[in-house]
Amino acid sequence: MPNPMNVLQAVRFDNDFDPTTLRYVEEDALLGNFLQVAQNGAHHSQVTLLGFGAPFAREGGFDQGRVVDPILELDEVPQKFRSIDLQGKGVGPRMYNTPQAALGYTALPPNHLNAYVFDICPSAVKDVRPSEGSTLQRIMKHASRIVDSRRRSLEGVVDDIHADYDDAGVVLMTQPPNAARRERRRREHDYVPEVPSEFLIIRSAIQLRKVGRRNHPSRPNFAS
Repeated sequence: MPNPMNVLQAVRFDNDFDPTTLRYVEEDALLGNFLQVAQNGAHHSQVTLLGFGAPFAREGGFDQGRVVDPILELDEVPQKFRSIDLQGKGVGPRMYNTPQAALGYTALPPNHLNAYVFDICPSAVKDVRPSEGSTLQRIMKHASRIVDSRRRSLEGVVDDIHADYDDAGVVLMTQPPNAARRERRRREHDYVPEVPSEFLIIRSAIQLRKVGRRNHPSRPNFAS
């Protein structure tokens, strides 16, 4: 694993957050390749992770609050964000493991991707990485969901996706093919960490606490 400070060099943290407390804990395979806030003591039922993203705001746009209560149901998602492209992995904020990974999220990213810390219980995580399949299989699966959302409804497809997650409070997966393509293009002149791009879908009432942001890159193709 690289030095966390190299991965985070594009991030401006708030004065009240100390990024030197961040660690990669390789034995926590269930939590993927996410940075954790170091904790004192030998055992904790919860861990604090650092993630990057742009949660939707209920009133529209992206939430820029210091504390974000996640949107978990499709009928709370602002209308302009209700699409199979944005909800094709289910409803819930996506927290990426690196600021670079978050660049692939949407076709038109917000001006700022924020850094958040949040507490999760490892036993509540559903790791779907082993069952994702090949790149071609993932593209075909997403294409079938696009067709299904038109044949039935977006609501029906999203309900099926949520049912596959059972009662998991957090779902872990790797970067989808289209998002990986956008990420590669947008970080062309950026530091590329030796960390696989992954994200967590927050499916429970976990508060996201903003601790910094990744400034909007100056490259003109960022929003392409």
